[in-house]
Amino acid sequence: MSHPTGVAEEWLGSTENAGPNGYWLEVRGKSMTSDTPPSFPPGTPILVRPEGFELVSGKFYIALDTNTGESTFKQYVQDAGVGYLVPLNSDYQTVVLDDTWEIIGRVIDAKITGL
Repeated sequence: MSHPTGVAEEWLGSTENAGPNGYWLEVRGKSMTSDTPPSFPPGTPILVRPEGFELVSGKFYIALDTNTGESTFKQYVQDAGVGYLVPLNSDYQTVVLDDTWEIIGRVIDAKITGL
């Protein structure tokens, strides 16, 4: 079956409002995998709201490294006025949210896979 560009093979529904430009991403890597909830293992679909969101400590975001063009999925934590991008997996490093990072979306939903 052929689809036009931008049309997915599988459609995922959500009760969350991601806005008109919301999109699903698939988690890559193990930095957001945890032994306790929440945990986002590789392959987990996550719903991103790319505009109209606030930066809230404890919530999950997509951040763009403006130096490399690479994006990452992490938990945002603010402590003593400093923002951090925190992985749930302690084997990975926390990153200080400085001017080389741009928050490009808030993760508002995720789907459990493999059921």
